[in-house]
Amino acid sequence: MSKAKTPAKAATWDAETLRAQSVAKSLQMIEMVDEADRRSVGTWYRLPRGSENWHYVRCGIKNTDAALSMAWNLSQFGYVEAHPDVRLAGFESDGDRMLVMCAPPEVHERRQEVKRKARRKVDNDLRSSLERDLASLGRHGSVDISGGEGRGTLADFDAAMRSRK
Repeated sequence: MSKAKTPAKAATWDAETLRAQSVAKSLQMIEMVDEADRRSVGTWYRLPRGSENWHYVRCGIKNTDAALSMAWNLSQFGYVEAHPDVRLAGFESDGDRMLVMCAPPEVHERRQEVKRKARRKVDNDLRSSLERDLASLGRHGSVDISGGEGRGTLADFDAAMRSRK
């Protein structure tokens, strides 16, 4: 670098201007990170005013059997098709092809209660069936079920069975 350029550069170097630019750039970066956090995958955005606390469901790509079926099921509970501007972070490439249904919180809660009730019924039916089967097996000997849910290998199961003998 020639000596003639160095003094000119030093003369144009202004600490306060550079400080202002640096702070502005820093604030811009912080805002960009905050916006990215707000729009993390699975976050809904561009929601119409008044529907910010509604429950949104991505059904899939419009006019596919799976998406239409899911949308129909949701509509039976009172869900409606969302405003076309609504977007889901991580699925921006779907754009206007994405089928989204939405409902106010009270509709969503009613649907959740129906699902919980159905789940309880299945659990109770399974429990009753198991109790009947155990009673039936009990006529042929003793049956004991212990433990809970867990993970293991076939070797773990074999070892547990051997230790019970």
